[in-house]
This record gives sequence, C-alpha cells and structure tokens, in this order.
Amino acid sequence: MLSPLYLHPSDRPGDLITAKKLGFIEGTLKKPTAAKELEQWEVVNSMLVVWIMNIIEPNLKISISMVDEVKDLWDDLKLQFSVGNGPRISELRADISNCRQDGDSVMVYFGKFKKCGMSWRYTSR
Repeated sequence: MLSPLYLHPSDRPGDLITAKKLGFIEGTLKKPTAAKELEQWEVVNSMLVVWIMNIIEPNLKISISMVDEVKDLWDDLKLQFSVGNGPRISELRADISNCRQDGDSVMVYFGKFKKCGMSWRYTSR
C-alpha cells in the first residue's frame, strides 16, 4: 500500500479527496518531524492547497485566508461556506429546554433527554 505522502503521477485535482490524502484535510495525518518525511509531507500538503485554491471561484478567493496547511484552509472553507439548519437548531434547543421528567422513571426521562441531545449533536455539526 502506498504512503499518503506519496504523490503519484496520476494524482490530479479531480481525484483530490482520496482515502490516502483525506488525512491531510482532516488533520489526522500529522506533520512529521523526520526531515525526509517532512519534505514529502510539505510537497503533498502544498499540492492539495493549490488544487483546492484553483477550483474556488475567483471572486470568492478574496474572502479566504492564505494558509500553509490544507487542514487550515479546509477548516476556513467549512466555517465560511457550510450552511447550518437554523430552524431545526432552534427547535432542538426548545425541546431540550422543555424536557421534563413529568412523573416518568429516571430511565424514561434519561432516554428522552438523550434523544434530544443526540438530535442536537447531529444537527449542529
């Protein structure tokens, strides 16, 4: 199996987010400390930054921070362009606020509360 630090000649922007390169974007593939690995990591990381920047509309690029690491770029893009579900989040906040035991056993009450919390977790991402 090839290392995620290996940049294959067939790698191209259209295949940007492959399983091998996803670690750069998610931040799970940490910057190495060994000189040889660090150099290769920087090459692949830089290529990913360039690929992403090249597919962004020119009029949107001015609002994007210049960064050295693709994870920081990805996080910036998520922050700026991800769409939240405001009405659903408000509804879940109200559900959590109104969650009462009302004579239910602790187990039933905990189940209701947990259900509200799980819905909140998956909606507020």
